[in-house]
Amino acid sequence: MDATASTPATSIASLPHEIILKIFTSLPPKSAVSFRCTSKFFHSSIPKPHFAFTILFSSPSATHPTNLYTVDFTEESHGWLQATSLQCSEELHRFKGLASSSFADGKLCLLNTHGEITLWDLSTTQHISLPRTQPTFVRLGCEGVMVPRARLQSSRVLGIIDPVSKRYKVLKLELYRDDTHRHFQGMLRYLTLGVDQSWRSVPINYYIPGKPIASVQIDGIIYFIHCKINCQDKQEIVEFDIETANLMVIHFPYVFQHSCALPTMIYSSWVKLNDRLAYIYVHVNGLRTNIFVCAWEKSMRWKMHKVVALTLEECKIFSQAESVSITTNGTEEIVFLIRARIMLSTILIYACGRQVWRKFKICTLNDYVLAVENLRSFVHVIEEKMYFLE
Repeated sequence: MDATASTPATSIASLPHEIILKIFTSLPPKSAVSFRCTSKFFHSSIPKPHFAFTILFSSPSATHPTNLYTVDFTEESHGWLQATSLQCSEELHRFKGLASSSFADGKLCLLNTHGEITLWDLSTTQHISLPRTQPTFVRLGCEGVMVPRARLQSSRVLGIIDPVSKRYKVLKLELYRDDTHRHFQGMLRYLTLGVDQSWRSVPINYYIPGKPIASVQIDGIIYFIHCKINCQDKQEIVEFDIETANLMVIHFPYVFQHSCALPTMIYSSWVKLNDRLAYIYVHVNGLRTNIFVCAWEKSMRWKMHKVVALTLEECKIFSQAESVSITTNGTEEIVFLIRARIMLSTILIYACGRQVWRKFKICTLNDYVLAVENLRSFVHVIEEKMYFLE
């Protein structure tokens, strides 16, 4: 008799309950919820999961432009939360003129208006200053003339994990302008940490739609968002596939007025929401606040919906805001960090699926400083985990 025929089949259902829970908690939040719904066995044997996450944000002050704090959230959190101050090096404290930031693999990547890029590792509290990019020949103008020192208009930086090599990589998109012909041309630079000693360059062989204002990475695709030339209210997206290096332009069909004339205020952000590229737009007019979410669907079409669950309490908080930073987590929640000189820093969390708001006040923060150009702030979700209640 074949020995293998008498060996009982092994399935995940035969594993000890503790092992199943350990596997379950190692999954990303969204995958864990889907996994529990795959069979009656898992739904009955695995208790309802609860989720927690941590945000990292900057709270600039006149003396330290890069004060960093973390705040932990659980589903049972309510009322008041305590911010934990992170011990930053003096070099990071002197990092002024923040232009853009990103977070991946435990590393915070910062770019300032002087072109300096620094990486800060949260686990080791060490920072690495990356080499500056050097001026290069860029093909500009109607005749395709090679211009050695075309004016650098703006740039964005994004730290990612390469989906192929699994290494940490920094991408920098530079936008050059030829004032003679009024053309824009892009240059994509990248540096693999621990491999490259200098930046590598990939010319973008078509004209960039306009000034880059944001960058988002989702499943090996990087989206660079631009304001269209001479039209601040229109936006277009360049989609870059990291593995194939293919480029594609996505047209954004909606036009939002970005005027910030008082009493009307506008806050917006490009984010990853439900594994999709999304644009969150907040329009505050007195005690009236409208929030719109525009998402790039799998069908390659845009879909917009209005957040209708705003109460008078949330509207009042938005009306008092002087600064609103926006991010998202893996459970389809939008996180708004709201600050003003007349109130304590506040975090509002909106659950898109359940259409429910949660409000938190943050204590132990330094006095808020209005985020002018050289004191720009940011917020990122840096850790997400799952737990079970006894």
